[in-house]
Amino acid sequence: MRQLAIDTDHADAGSTEDQVIETNAPLKALMVPGHPDFLMSYAALPGMKAHRDIDTGSFYIQALVDQIHRYKTDLEFEHILKRVTKQVREKLAAESNIKYLQLPFHLSTMEQLVYWK
Repeated sequence: MRQLAIDTDHADAGSTEDQVIETNAPLKALMVPGHPDFLMSYAALPGMKAHRDIDTGSFYIQALVDQIHRYKTDLEFEHILKRVTKQVREKLAAESNIKYLQLPFHLSTMEQLVYWK
């Protein structure tokens, strides 16, 4: 069993203590080579609810598809994701029967701008 320390200064802004996890995975499998570009987008922050209408589906997916179709040739992709967040918040505000906040969450290590062709 191998113990690994996680630098929580970067993982969790509310904690200053390192966490230790134990794993049997080979060290090579735990390391990501180079500086890969990741872009992750979630319908809601971890631990929060994401609304899905029975008839029309997920507000997040509706907004994502709508914004990509509208701005795919004009805006950089991360800017499109910001517009998705805004559209989801506006849709939830317009729905009087929804009593919780849904905030889409995006995380990126991208160093270059991404445009659709």
